[in-house]
Amino acid sequence: MDQYIFDTVRQDRIGQRLSEQEIKSKIELARTMAENLVTFYKETLKVNSVEELVKHLQLTVDFRQEKIEDYFAMIGFFESTNRIVVNDLYRENNEFWLAHQQPEWLFEQWSPVIIAHEAFHAIQEKEALDLSAFEIDLWQFAGFKKKSPVTVLIEVVANYFAQYYTGFAYYPAILDKIALLPIYPEAVHKEIETLARK
Repeated sequence: MDQYIFDTVRQDRIGQRLSEQEIKSKIELARTMAENLVTFYKETLKVNSVEELVKHLQLTVDFRQEKIEDYFAMIGFFESTNRIVVNDLYRENNEFWLAHQQPEWLFEQWSPVIIAHEAFHAIQEKEALDLSAFEIDLWQFAGFKKKSPVTVLIEVVANYFAQYYTGFAYYPAILDKIALLPIYPEAVHKEIETLARK
């Protein structure tokens, strides 16, 4: 999965400006930041479950159906300042997973991972996390600098945070593919096989 994460950053329009070593270093930094943040919430604040995290952050979680665009899994998002939306449409895929004897992919099994991922974005906003390590200089002119966040790296932090918080066995970005597999089985199956090899 490390190769998948590396490739995702390398293919990003801003991430591609980073060297191979910089990408690897920033991915490791993302992993460490997520681990430290989970440790802080679980061990220091004693906020041990996703449900407790949502309550602690004073968030509301809405399960509602959102439109799915071709091959784009809208599985969840954070609405400033206190709302997480999880796309309830994927609950309809449960029959597919039960028929294929893979209950680990039932909506109820992975939706807490999405909530934890979006809770990270709430923390990012509410706590004004220092994510400057994930910024790069775009240009410099006459003493002025234009910096830009490498958003894909912030998503890496959010994914690791969700994985560590929930104990999920897989890197959460795979859920984009898992959510779409019952809808676009042939196209997505090939992508999942490629992911499994990385």
